[in-house]
Amino acid sequence: MAALKGFVNGGSRSRVVTVVGAMSLAVSLAACEGGKDADKAKQAAAAPPPPAVVVAEVIQKTVPIFGEFVAQTDAKETVEIRARVQAFLEAQHFTEGTVVKKDQLLFTLDKREYEAKLLQAKAQVEGSLARLGKAETDERRLKPLAERRAVPQQDYDNAAANLETARAGVSAARAAVVESELDLSYCTIRSPIQGLIGKRLVSPGNLVGKGEATLLDTVSSVDPIRVNVTISEAELLNFMAPEKKARPAPASTLDLILADGSVFPHKGKVVIVDRAVDLKTGTLTVIAEFPNPDGLLRPGQFGRQSGWSRTRSWCPSGRSRRSRVRRACWWSARTTWWRCERSGPGKRSASSSSSATASSRANG
Repeated sequence: MAALKGFVNGGSRSRVVTVVGAMSLAVSLAACEGGKDADKAKQAAAAPPPPAVVVAEVIQKTVPIFGEFVAQTDAKETVEIRARVQAFLEAQHFTEGTVVKKDQLLFTLDKREYEAKLLQAKAQVEGSLARLGKAETDERRLKPLAERRAVPQQDYDNAAANLETARAGVSAARAAVVESELDLSYCTIRSPIQGLIGKRLVSPGNLVGKGEATLLDTVSSVDPIRVNVTISEAELLNFMAPEKKARPAPASTLDLILADGSVFPHKGKVVIVDRAVDLKTGTLTVIAEFPNPDGLLRPGQFGRQSGWSRTRSWCPSGRSRRSRVRRACWWSARTTWWRCERSGPGKRSASSSSSATASSRANG
């Protein structure tokens, strides 16, 4: 009996040990699972958020392509102010670097010499008229005598020749008066146009016009102002291609980007396309005009002219090649194709085709 009780007690102890071992194992497994869950939570918290995905519908449409060209401003009218007669520069009647009006007085030269020459020419006219009167009298007196053969015919012929010479002398004297008046008018120098005048090149008191027409200053019109651009022969052919003529052209206004990167506030338009391509450079000159009411632009400035050159089929909802987007399109400047691409983390596939093929693939 005692042995049986011992056996029972021994079995209970073994079962208790088994139960305790099972409970310890369960606690250990639970602790491991809890640690793994905590690690997963930490990893989820430390992982960056998924990248933003931009989805855009690919649409094919015809849009203008704008080009930028090196441009230089130039005056529509530029006039050199020169001294056309020899005289001393007497006075200056304008402020340098300002806008002058048409016919505004700019310089005056010493007039006394030319006033004296004018008086002398007028006196010569009076002497010529006196000689003409005497020649007319002699011709009238000798003509009836020659008809009656009372005087030699040679005397009448001499009188008639003297009359014609006197008439020519009067014409020459009057021409000298006109020339003297013209030289006298050159002593008063006025601006032939309205525009911006520069720095004077000769100060008052100097002798000008000796041997040549001395340059005194320059006046340039600034409103409107012209902008010269040279385009390549390839750009000319693209612009004049037959297929472009059938399409409605976009607005033909032009933008001017100044040297500091700012855009000139007024729009321009093309006014002149040169006659021929330069054989040395293979370029063609195009001239545009821009309103310049504030005088911001002056001749000789450099900038970039931006304007429509041609049209192409393009994807307006495209994105940059480097953008992480699901569907992106971009234009190839060297070809007439554009490219669509599907991109994402760990996946990238691209295809290159013409605009119609790429559009169908993107829409599909």
